[in-house]
Amino acid sequence: MAIVKRREAEQLYNPIRKVLEESEDPRQLQTRIQNILDNQERYKKSVTKSVEADREEVMKSTKPFMERVMEIMENHYMDSEFGVQEFCDALGMSRSVASKHLNAEAGLPVGQFIRNYRLNMAKEMLSSKSGNRNITEIAYAVGFNDPKYFTRCFTKLFGTNPSSWS
Repeated sequence: MAIVKRREAEQLYNPIRKVLEESEDPRQLQTRIQNILDNQERYKKSVTKSVEADREEVMKSTKPFMERVMEIMENHYMDSEFGVQEFCDALGMSRSVASKHLNAEAGLPVGQFIRNYRLNMAKEMLSSKSGNRNITEIAYAVGFNDPKYFTRCFTKLFGTNPSSWS
């Protein structure tokens, strides 16, 4: 820390030393020194403004983790080929990092989170009776390839089978 302060002081005083060596008129000397100090102040403000602008841009461009997760799930829940690896690829994270983040935010492993999201979408479809679909159609619509597995998972999560859900 002391080294950084010393360097900053040297950067500030080196131009002043040079002016002192070159100038003989005290008013001219004072004007030049004030100009140097003003330039240093403008430079610091400019750098600070630039850093703040960059920080704001980063904050705008990076969505909170769960927003990104929900957006990815909204776009891919109906795809039966969309699994844990595809989810992690869409997030741009390794499986272990995505799992840690998701476990911290939602309290669920990635595979279970995907399954629960799909089951919740199925529950919404069943509740809204969208298009008078049967259980098999809804299972396929939310990305399950096996309607029996879908029924088992739905019953386990919600405590009732999908056919009795209303």
